[in-house]
Amino acid sequence: MVNNVFIFHGTEGYPEENWFPWLKEKLEEKGCKVFVPQFPSPPIVPAKISEWFAVLKNYEQYIDENTILIGIVWGSVFTLRVLEQLKHPVRAVFLVGAPIGVNQLPTMTETAVSAVLILTGKNKKIILKVLRCFILI
Repeated sequence: MVNNVFIFHGTEGYPEENWFPWLKEKLEEKGCKVFVPQFPSPPIVPAKISEWFAVLKNYEQYIDENTILIGIVWGSVFTLRVLEQLKHPVRAVFLVGAPIGVNQLPTMTETAVSAVLILTGKNKKIILKVLRCFILI
């Protein structure tokens, strides 16, 4: 079984920054197919969530029940939004530096509310399945 792994960068991020290339290499050595999409990320004003979903549409055939999602900062919030839209569980989700809290982020209305709902609402079973999985590198 091959796991497809997605790494979602943060605001003003790009696929070749930080530890993304290192993690991609290590996961590929383990047999994973790794995607690090380049999302619109203009400086100062964050891109709209619809623009990020437009990019992800090019990869939707690779998101299935064996998919692992890794979100970094803004990418963590996007990951939660992706989980809201999916009709099936994923294998695992990792949120790194997720800015979840009481205050809303620009262009992400109801972010905090969505995060709570996804953990306690109708998708609770999906999240519980996700939280039981880990990556061993």
